Amino acid sequence: MTIKPVSFGSAVYLFFAAGAADAADLPMAKAGAVEYVKVCTQFGSGFFYIPGSDTCLKISGDIRANYFHVLNTFPTRAADVVNFGGRAQIAFDARTSTDYGVLRSFFAIDGNFGGGSATSFVVDKAYIQLGGLTAGFAHSFYGIYDNDFGNDIFQPYFAGPTSRALLAYTAAFGAGVTATVSAEDGKAGRSAAVWNDTANAFGTDIVGNVVGAYAGLTAPDGVARLRYDSEHVLAAVSAAVHQVRVLPGAGLPAVDTKYGYAFGASLAFAFPFLQGAHFVVEGNYAKGANDYIYAWSTPSLGGFGPAEAAVVPATGVVKLSSGWSVVSEFGANVTSAITVNIIGSYLDFKVPDADGLGYGTVFDDSFRRYTVGGNVFYSLTRGFKIGAEVYYDHTKYDAPTDPAAPGIKLSYDGWGGGVSIRREF
Repeated sequence: MTIKPVSFGSAVYLFFAAGAADAADLPMAKAGAVEYVKVCTQFGSGFFYIPGSDTCLKISGDIRANYFHVLNTFPTRAADVVNFGGRAQIAFDARTSTDYGVLRSFFAIDGNFGGGSATSFVVDKAYIQLGGLTAGFAHSFYGIYDNDFGNDIFQPYFAGPTSRALLAYTAAFGAGVTATVSAEDGKAGRSAAVWNDTANAFGTDIVGNVVGAYAGLTAPDGVARLRYDSEHVLAAVSAAVHQVRVLPGAGLPAVDTKYGYAFGASLAFAFPFLQGAHFVVEGNYAKGANDYIYAWSTPSLGGFGPAEAAVVPATGVVKLSSGWSVVSEFGANVTSAITVNIIGSYLDFKVPDADGLGYGTVFDDSFRRYTVGGNVFYSLTRGFKIGAEVYYDHTKYDAPTDPAAPGIKLSYDGWGGGVSIRREF
């Protein structure tokens, strides 16, 4: 018997017929619902709902490429005069409405580059807020200038502290009045060490004992601020307490723990007749709490940490340094694309003569310093702008010339400036 071949058309028919019979016995699968990202308008522009939740998220950031030239106030052959560098930042702001107020978590990380091929990543902010509570790594609640203004590019300025680990509570009394109490990390505001007035140096005494290093922290900084905000006026008064605890050298008497303090006031005006026009001034006084008068955003451009106190190792006597600073800024949008800022700052710092024998090396004694400069930003298109800045920096020491280097000058002058190219989103 001969078997006849099945034609191609017949085979196709039989295949689909069998498949149809099998499919009839299977349940029909329903297409899954497509979930779209929805805009969240509750907390301002840029927020969207995280799919499947009632939390709103905003992602923002910027990239800055900086090119600047600085004739350092403290010139050495090792100092870089021409500098290339910059920063890339990304920030996440998540907010949820609750029965206790808005629950917010904020995180920002900076990727810094420059100084050859060197790169580093640092946490800029990382904190949680619920109602009036703030916990985590946030800007200090002392003062307002560095956080609310500080429109410099490279220029150093003298104002209150920057970001710290803290735990704070802010109470709102209505009519724009708020009061904040904050426990903040005291180590963040320490200088390198206290000044050893016997050895005229940091770190060791005249026989080599390690003296001048800080002992362990036993109390946080206590910060309080009263603030008023209105449409055209911002005002604040601040106060802080800071522990100065020194580690004595071997065989030397114990050193008493001292508590420094600081207080300051800030006032800002917005002028309605010109877009973005504002003037702000902030003044601070500190005794044994230097970070509240001299912190600035670019310490690599001549920044340093003067001693908070002077110690006499043989007796354990500790005397606190003191100083005051003032910073002011005027800025305005000259046109819709051009913004101008002018910044001036002054610092007067006194190191105590703890041993009564006068001063030692010139670099660590009392001094006065001021900076003045200005910058202009041009927005080429939305999110992209170019800024240029120039500033002058002057330092004058009160102490006599160092006997070991009698040719050292008692005052220093420097100029700095450069260009910053920024993309913001």
